[in-house]
Amino acid sequence: MPAPLTPLQRDLVEEFGSIYEHYGFQRLKGLLVGLLLVQPDPLSLDDMAELLARSKGPISTAIRDLAATG
Repeated sequence: MPAPLTPLQRDLVEEFGSIYEHYGFQRLKGLLVGLLLVQPDPLSLDDMAELLARSKGPISTAIRDLAATG
């Protein structure tokens, strides 16, 4: 399990979510992009769900959509 996000990392992740939402994309996708950018190591679906305090189903769907768009 990765370490909890620092306040600065949490702010960056939230900012990515806001940016994605501002441009009409799903907020969760922005949160995931931000999360992956602040983590030095790969994350499992469980890790992402825990760090974002979200359920795995929507995260899995969002990750598939992000991967499909490249």
